[in-house]
Amino acid sequence: MKHYSLLVLLFATCSSAGAQTPITHVIFEHTTASSGLTYSLSAKEYNFGNRSGTIRNMQNATGIIFPSQNFYYNSFVNGEVRIRRVNNGVTKGRKSLVWMESVEKPTAYNISLPYQDAMEVFLQGRIINQGTDNLFGNQGDGSGNNNNIERVDWLTPGGMKTANVSQAGFAILERGDDNQHDPFCIAAILDVDELGNPIKYGNILRVASSKFGNIVSSSVTYSILRKEESETRLSRSSGGTQNRGGVFVSLQDLGIVANQVVYGYSLFANDLPLSATPANLLNYTDTRYFPTTTSANTGDGGIDLIAITGLFNTAGNAVVLPAKLFSFNAKATNGAVKLDWEIAQSEEIKQIEVEESNDGNIWKSCSVLAGSVRSCNAPVIEAGKHYYRLRLVSKDGGVIYSGVKMVLAAKPGFSNLLVHFSAQELRLWFQQKTAQPVTVRIYDLQGKRIWQTSFLGQSGDNQLQFSGIPFRGEGLLELCTPQSVIRRKVIAQ
Repeated sequence: MKHYSLLVLLFATCSSAGAQTPITHVIFEHTTASSGLTYSLSAKEYNFGNRSGTIRNMQNATGIIFPSQNFYYNSFVNGEVRIRRVNNGVTKGRKSLVWMESVEKPTAYNISLPYQDAMEVFLQGRIINQGTDNLFGNQGDGSGNNNNIERVDWLTPGGMKTANVSQAGFAILERGDDNQHDPFCIAAILDVDELGNPIKYGNILRVASSKFGNIVSSSVTYSILRKEESETRLSRSSGGTQNRGGVFVSLQDLGIVANQVVYGYSLFANDLPLSATPANLLNYTDTRYFPTTTSANTGDGGIDLIAITGLFNTAGNAVVLPAKLFSFNAKATNGAVKLDWEIAQSEEIKQIEVEESNDGNIWKSCSVLAGSVRSCNAPVIEAGKHYYRLRLVSKDGGVIYSGVKMVLAAKPGFSNLLVHFSAQELRLWFQQKTAQPVTVRIYDLQGKRIWQTSFLGQSGDNQLQFSGIPFRGEGLLELCTPQSVIRRKVIAQ
């Protein structure tokens, strides 16, 4: 169920290079969450998504408005967020530090958004009522809201281009008080390696606090939540009520010329030295350009980035953004990996090569297909991690690589697996060719092992029943032998 609203977003013109455009209104839609989660920590109840008591859970940006024309969120140019971390004296590991719209009560925190603590997933998309706190701040926040993030990349592996670089770009939004939004640096990604990582940047653009616009009627009440790498759930750190602001950075602002291919953009802290060049942006572990002591209490590292990443462009023929690859998916099945993809402007593609790697570095071709093909099966020879990518060869001889997909695959060993799980009782039916040891494990959705048992499985039909399993809700069942593994999502009633 969607409820459409308009934070009427009016911009100044965006015509001169380096101008940047203040955002004052955003078009968005309310979407109801289809999932929820409830748990308790320190005598407080946490309710997420459809457990929060609201049906207006997510604010999804759909567009922004310039004088006499609209800009729209481009959902066809797919990308992914990659967060580059360096441990510092305050924060280590894959810490999560986020904020979400909420209603806080004495005994409960009702969080409007569905639960998510993977920050890469959290930032990917167009949700404007959630984000990160003190994105580049390494120290100085008295509430413990410090990060170890040195660079954030939004990558579209197939690349994109436009003939009108003033009519496409990126919206950077922040939670904060009016006229006090935090500055940052940004640069376009001009080339990527075989794994999709940036290897070349365009000009560095420094966006001052004065370039932000104050978004009209944008007040949001929020909870700041964090989770250390060793913890299993987000817990509240602090909260408050603030407005939202934003700035639009066009491709022209970033120094891109007509029909130049761009692979996304990266964000950097405001204390990036003035002497830094585009080449210095590649090594985010170099403390000369990426200090690990950036303050969360100043404009250098305190940007509270809203979770909107991607491209905005005008409608019609004025802007053409031919991302070569719309989507690429890989899924392990019993004895094979199913690959499928969608391609923009497929008439330009002569040949598709499916490449496989055991380590993500050394690649070999496993299939050569016509440009019109959209799926294939790759047989699994060895169980374990397998990496896949597509090599697209255009009719003019150009080559474009897709992003890399990793799957955990297994050799075929079981067949006809049926699972029934209710009232702490698990029933399994499966067949196997030979008698061999079998281990059954159950994990919760955070990867914690709940239960395990081992036995000798017989050749042919196996029908087994286990009782007293202390688990309810959604989880993962793993059935494995020395040669093969099958995993199934289960719901214990």
